[in-house]
Order: sequence, then C-alpha cells, then structure tokens
Amino acid sequence: MSRFTCVLTLVLLFVCPVLGQDQVKVYLEETGPIISRLKQSLAGLVDDVESLREDRDFAGMRDVALEHKADLSRLLQELEAIKPPPEGGKHHEALGALIEGQIERTEILATQMNTRQEILTEAKQLKAEGKSNEEIREFIKSQRDVTSELKEKTASVTAEIQKADDTLRVERKRLREL
Repeated sequence: MSRFTCVLTLVLLFVCPVLGQDQVKVYLEETGPIISRLKQSLAGLVDDVESLREDRDFAGMRDVALEHKADLSRLLQELEAIKPPPEGGKHHEALGALIEGQIERTEILATQMNTRQEILTEAKQLKAEGKSNEEIREFIKSQRDVTSELKEKTASVTAEIQKADDTLRVERKRLREL
C-alpha cells in the first residue's frame, strides 16, 4: 500500500464519522422545530377543547379538532420532506408514527364530537315531538355502542402513540450522544 493510500485511508476513517455526526446534528436541528410545534399544537388543542367543553359546544370542538388535524398534517408533510441520515431512520419513523397517531386521534375526537352533536340534536327533536324523558334516555342509551367503539379506538391509538413517543425519546437521546 502506498503512503498516499495509507494517509487517505486514515483521513477517511477519521473524517467520515465526523461527517456522519454533522448529518445527525443537522437532522436533529431540522426535526427539533417539528417536535416543538407538535407539542404546541397538542397543547393548543387541549386548551381549545377544554374551553368549549365547559359550554358543551360539540360542533365547536369538532371544528377545532379538524383545524388541529390540518396543522398536524402539515407537520407530517414537513417531516416527510426531511431526509434522515442512516443513523436517524428509526427516529424518523417514530416521529412520523407519533404525528400520524395524533392525526388519527384528533380525527376520532372530531368524529366523537360530531356523534355527540347528532345525538343531542336528535334528543332535542324527540323532546320537541313530545317524547317522554324515559324515551329520550333510551334513545341516548341506544347510541352508546357507537360512542363505545370510538372510545376503544381512541384507547388503541393512544397506546400506539405512547409506543411511538417512547421510541422517539430513546432514539433522540441516542442520536444526541453520537
């Protein structure tokens, strides 16, 4: 092996890991704002829904959920535009799964609020038609299967979100330590 080849090999051995670390650093800097905006969006959703929940404004909660879903979809598009370094593949997948899970959970929330609004409207209609309180309660009870299915779906999606969040935390820590 020539002296030039030895020197070049040694330089590459030391430079390539540094270049890889730079790619990871850039990737973490690119995904950091996405994670921050995800947190802000979720906190905003909670705040918006809580204020509307006090007024039992189901239509308003549905609309807020759909607005936040659109925000989350934009975040997912931004994430998809970022190419992770080879070391960041698992992190990237976990962040994508986390955002997708939040989109799905927000969509379920919108569906739940829409369903509650429909039940409330129908109950008011029954009352206007002169139905007894007992008949109205029976109608509401008959709708519990629909709301129970949505609650079960929410629980399942929440478990997936937690798994993605746990993976993201571990991977983000690992990438920072590289």
